Parts: sequence; structure tokens; C-alpha cells
Amino acid sequence: MKSVFTRPVIGITGPAGCGKSTIARFLAERLGYVYIDVDGLGHEALEKKAKDIENAFGNGVVCDGIVDRRKLGKIVFSSVHELAKLESIVHPYISKRAIAIVSKNNGGVVLDAALLIKLGLADVCSHLLIVKAVVPIRFFRLIRRDGFSLSRILGIFKSQRNLYSQFFLPDVDTKYISNNWGKKRLVEKLDRVIALWGL
Repeated sequence: MKSVFTRPVIGITGPAGCGKSTIARFLAERLGYVYIDVDGLGHEALEKKAKDIENAFGNGVVCDGIVDRRKLGKIVFSSVHELAKLESIVHPYISKRAIAIVSKNNGGVVLDAALLIKLGLADVCSHLLIVKAVVPIRFFRLIRRDGFSLSRILGIFKSQRNLYSQFFLPDVDTKYISNNWGKKRLVEKLDRVIALWGL
């Protein structure tokens, strides 16, 4: 399905630790587009859906109406069933909010979303950039950036193991990029992508 918008909407996606957010922000700045942190909307969804989450996972993950993300993360990233339960609560909210924000902007947009396809945002995008990085580099980035434990990282990696198998969008101009090296090489690659897209 082609994008429902006539202006450029670039989806940036890839697994945890691949550097997609850095790339998304760079492209938004380079092109003068609006940057939308779809993953960040997940935090908003946790706030708005705290009661539903408490009902689904028990009051141990919610204190005074605030979701303890670390406790919830330990639960959902250790069980496919529990993760699916959380996604059924927050994904509809995230998708609706993301589309609403895109709709309010008249210019180009960059959507930063690890679960872009899973959230049903494919038909919002005119362009898609899939970011890859080798596992050791992703692992190091998650430790350095987020301070995650080994078990937490392995749980996240396991939950995203089939992420790339979802990327078959015939009507979306899709490019792949590896982010294993330094900033200079990455910028060169991104400029080539921009040129290929004609943006």
C-alpha cells in the first residue's frame, strides 16, 4: 500500500543498538524534516495505559499510577506471551498518536521506530531505511548507553530476532544501511541514500 500522505515520510527502523535514532535525527536535521520518536511514544502509552497494564500484570509493576519500566521490562522480555500482552495494550495507542502527529505536519517527516512494521505504520511511509549493525557492536552500545544487564539485552535481542523478516513492502522505497563504523563513514552512506531517494 502506498503512503496515505503526499509528502515524504521516512521510516527508520532496525533492532536495538543499531543506531537508528542517531540516523533518524541526522536525516531529519539534514533534510529539514520533523523528527518523531515513535519509540518515545511508548513511554507516553505506558502513562496513559497504566491502569490497563496494572490489570494485566499486577500492581507490582505500577506504583502510584506510574509504571516501573524496569520491572515491566524484566517480565515482557522474558516471555513472548507477556510481550504480546503488553503490545496489545500499548501498540494501538502508539500507532494512533504517531499518525496524528504526522497528519498535523505539512512538511517531510522522519519516523524513528524499531517496531515500525509491527505497529502498522508501513502505509504511512513513502521511504524506509533499515539499519543494521553486528551483534557485538549493538551489545556494547546498549551497555554503554542504557546500562542494561546481560539478561535484559539477551531478552531484547530474542524478542527482535524475527524483525528483519517483516521488511517486505513493495510500494515503499526501501534502502538498507550498516552502521558498524565511525560517524564519517555513516554520514557518507546517508548522503548517498538521500541522493538515491532524490530528497
